[in-house]
Amino acid sequence: YIISTALSKFYRNPKIHDDNEENADIISAFKTPMRNIRLVFMWPFLLPGSGPWIQYLPPNNEKCMGDRFMILCDPFFFPGSGPWIQYLPPSTENQIYYFGRKLGQGSFGVVIEVTHKETGLKWAIKKVNREKAGSSAVKLLEREVSILKRVNHEHIIHLEEVFETPKRVYLVMELCEDGELKEILHRKDHFTENETRHIIQSLGSAIAYLHKKDIVHRDLKLENILVKSSDIDEEKEMKLNIKVTDFGLAVQKMGRSESLFQSTCGTPIYMAPEVISAHDYSQQCDIWSIGVIMYMLLCGDPPFMAVSEEKLFDLIKKGELRYDNSIWETVSDAAKHVLQLLLKVDPAHRITANELLDSQWITVSFDLLKKKPA
Repeated sequence: YIISTALSKFYRNPKIHDDNEENADIISAFKTPMRNIRLVFMWPFLLPGSGPWIQYLPPNNEKCMGDRFMILCDPFFFPGSGPWIQYLPPSTENQIYYFGRKLGQGSFGVVIEVTHKETGLKWAIKKVNREKAGSSAVKLLEREVSILKRVNHEHIIHLEEVFETPKRVYLVMELCEDGELKEILHRKDHFTENETRHIIQSLGSAIAYLHKKDIVHRDLKLENILVKSSDIDEEKEMKLNIKVTDFGLAVQKMGRSESLFQSTCGTPIYMAPEVISAHDYSQQCDIWSIGVIMYMLLCGDPPFMAVSEEKLFDLIKKGELRYDNSIWETVSDAAKHVLQLLLKVDPAHRITANELLDSQWITVSFDLLKKKPA
């Protein structure tokens, strides 16, 4: 009882400083006092060398950032040690954050910038409300976590940690301070060809890595590409450090027999023809999406637009690219050639991510490309 009272007072201070009411549940979980303590005697004839120990049980048996527990070692079983108590915190207890500005708001979640109190490193916490999200959205979140735990690439968002409370799920992720690529495109109207080439090279590298691991993203779009940082080079062109994110629709093939998919998913203007037609499709659907993104970066508009989704899908299935905008006069034939290869209606004739990275448009000096035919 004496130990229980002392520990209760010692651990009563909050581990997280935050004045935002939105984060009240996580704060309460971190500063839960050490009450509901149970003393269990482990006699040597049951567990030799164990001695008695104390285990902390979270209130109401709820999962409060993992179970905290102390071990009281008996000097009879540990000669020369004397009695001692060791506090073993869960991994999340070592993460101490200051909550900052809101980065984004969704229908059932919010993204907040946080700072690690000890290291000063900044992260983004994606907070999802379980009740508002529903079981289907929570499953997508679990799928995203499962995929992100298996990948490590410079142009794929890094997942640092995941923890839960009964009401919410928290994803501690790499902070991308410059926001979505879509927002930057909206401000710029369009990117130069050299700026676009840098972005597509980074994107192609990330997708080639995923495809090598048999992971298909299935929802590549400007909104799902974040910008961690940006620089202006000596030619006054923007160099963006991009990160592919949002793996809720991503799948990983579990064998050759599962190389094809049937479910229609994604965002209409980025959908490949075979996905729209509900035919069997493969990882090449991601390549089509890269083509749509590249087209939009170069001119500011999607390659296929229509007044209705039905007409849009008809245009996508035909796959006829138009270069009516005067901006296309400044784009090299090599870039247009790559677009044609990325946006082949037949996925069997579409280039792969590795072939994109090996193309002349990526590998040859930009000054030489402007002089060379496709």
